[in-house]
Amino acid sequence: MTDVVFKIEDLARITGLTRRTIRYYIQEGLLQGPEGEKRGAHYLPAHLEALLRIRRLSAAGMSLTAIKALMKSDAEKAPAALPPKPGSTRTCVHIAVAPGVELTVDPAAADISGESLRSLVRRLALAASSQEQNNTLH
Repeated sequence: MTDVVFKIEDLARITGLTRRTIRYYIQEGLLQGPEGEKRGAHYLPAHLEALLRIRRLSAAGMSLTAIKALMKSDAEKAPAALPPKPGSTRTCVHIAVAPGVELTVDPAAADISGESLRSLVRRLALAASSQEQNNTLH
């Protein structure tokens, strides 16, 4: 067992989430409840990691429903070194870049911050716009 434990106030301070949001995530099944009860309730580093992941995926534009499905899938799937089994599913985010151009991101595999993803989409949209202008000039 680990010696590192957190109170809900610690998680709120570290993650920037409110205590109410953390409790909501527990209620919605995105996060496991605390260890112990009442005043003895505490959270482990795994709780912190899960909250940070939820924040990162949410910032990338993923809905809480999709995040919940992804986290459930990750908990059930085999080690990442194995190729996916036929018929397995994964949740991806689809981002419209330009008419007819869409970027598909697998947040679990991409490990990209929301700001980096937004920057990438802006650059792709600019490139698509430039290409469209070149096509209309010729």
